[in-house]
Amino acid sequence: MAISKQAFIEASKAKPTFTAEQGAVAFARQGLGSVSEWTELEANPTNCVYKAVCCDGSYIIKIKYRKAFSLAVDFNITALLRDTTTLPVPEISVLCEDTDVFGYPYLVSSLLPGTQGRDFFERPSTSDDRRCRLLKEFGSVVAAINEQSVSDGLLPVQDVTQWREDIRRKLLYNQDLVADLPEDCQAKLPIIEDLLDKIDVVPNPSPQGLLWGDATIHNLLVDDDGHIVGIYDFENLGYVVVLHDQLHVAANFTREPQEIYGR
Repeated sequence: MAISKQAFIEASKAKPTFTAEQGAVAFARQGLGSVSEWTELEANPTNCVYKAVCCDGSYIIKIKYRKAFSLAVDFNITALLRDTTTLPVPEISVLCEDTDVFGYPYLVSSLLPGTQGRDFFERPSTSDDRRCRLLKEFGSVVAAINEQSVSDGLLPVQDVTQWREDIRRKLLYNQDLVADLPEDCQAKLPIIEDLLDKIDVVPNPSPQGLLWGDATIHNLLVDDDGHIVGIYDFENLGYVVVLHDQLHVAANFTREPQEIYGR
């Protein structure tokens, strides 16, 4: 669910805070050097995300403080796309499921360059031609992900029905998560449930492919001309029927809702 920037801020107020000292311990254990800068970044209500500058480079660390989607899936898919495609995913990705440093599992990734796709899209100075070009490139990215195959056991095999029930269980019926959302976002949850009910289930057999459940311009980084130079966040990714992926990302090409995607 895409929510406004202010909604992200409000929903994040109850998040725990993690210190540079804790970060230094985590990075030392992973052999990534000493931490000289530690900055908290905006993130969705299920993660705490920090930028860490070390002697050998800059990194993003995602701390999964609330159970929702999977850091292991994020880690595995990043490695898969790095090995089998030319998509610009992080070159370094380290998953630690031990909880003795932060109290929660965490994922460290090398910092990607560029401006967040949503910020670029919403700039008044960004022309419609550049917006359309970004969305076309995004379509190519989604297509490349759809075409990937995975080894048995890497991801759970799902169908649209299971995906729909996962969204209900992990978002709509997750009382702790819903309680942290602003009222305007909570008001949209019945609309989401109604839309879920209207998605047709494709009968078997049907084409299979990878579904990037967070396929939005929030998870793209672009250069000054709007070309995609970075892709991240694959926590919500599964192996499902291709048709659903096409339904899921359609909003990005029709610019709906307007408060997110502009004119």
